[in-house]
Amino acid sequence: MPSKLKMINQGIQLIASQQLRNNHLICKGYDVVVINNTVDFINLKTFDMHGPWNPGEADHHAPLYKRPWDDENNLYYVDYTVNYLTEQGIPPGIINLGIPVYGRTWTLATLASVDPELPAEAEGPGNGGEYTMQPGFLGYHEICYAVKEDGWDVIKDPDHFNGPYAVSPYAPKTWVGFDDAEMASVKANYAIDKHLGGSMVWDISTDDFANRCGDGNNPIMKSISQTMGIGSLTPRGRFVCYFPNWTGYRPGNN
Repeated sequence: MPSKLKMINQGIQLIASQQLRNNHLICKGYDVVVINNTVDFINLKTFDMHGPWNPGEADHHAPLYKRPWDDENNLYYVDYTVNYLTEQGIPPGIINLGIPVYGRTWTLATLASVDPELPAEAEGPGNGGEYTMQPGFLGYHEICYAVKEDGWDVIKDPDHFNGPYAVSPYAPKTWVGFDDAEMASVKANYAIDKHLGGSMVWDISTDDFANRCGDGNNPIMKSISQTMGIGSLTPRGRFVCYFPNWTGYRPGNN
């Protein structure tokens, strides 16, 4: 990819870095020197660190910091990835921190407690949402509506090591870990404190764009934008918003 980007003479030159299960593979898969000399910025996908591809264990898919229960071999958290990349020579100023606008879901095991601690015992991916229709996945607009209308319990980490998770009140219980507007602001501030170039969301189609939940249109993107001063005379970074073309391929869409 870097060799192709060198051929671009006009416009913005991009590279998106996918979050990897083993962060050490990042520098084996990418030439850091070439990246530094080629791209304008990197959209770092710091999410999907856990998911229903690990069907037996429900855990938050975008933790910010190492949690007390994580063992020394668990490197699946945002702070480790950012520190690892910068230690390999990637300038912080070209990194845009990825913030998810969706959650990863599981169906909890039959004997799981009412409000299970992390990680929770699970039996597989949760059912697809009303609109996204993808097992193991709920858009934020679906999550906040389930909390508001269906009475899902929300458990928050006061230390913001990871975002909240919610559990359905009915059996079989569905568990979902996600970032809300508060956690999105925490991560935007983290990007500022780390002198990163900015933030990136994946993706705008799953924010609460129609204000179904009563917190205004696009509460997560607004939270990030306000934290980073987007639109002000002194913005504190860039803000990249994705709208993916795969939405047209969801089950039931023509």
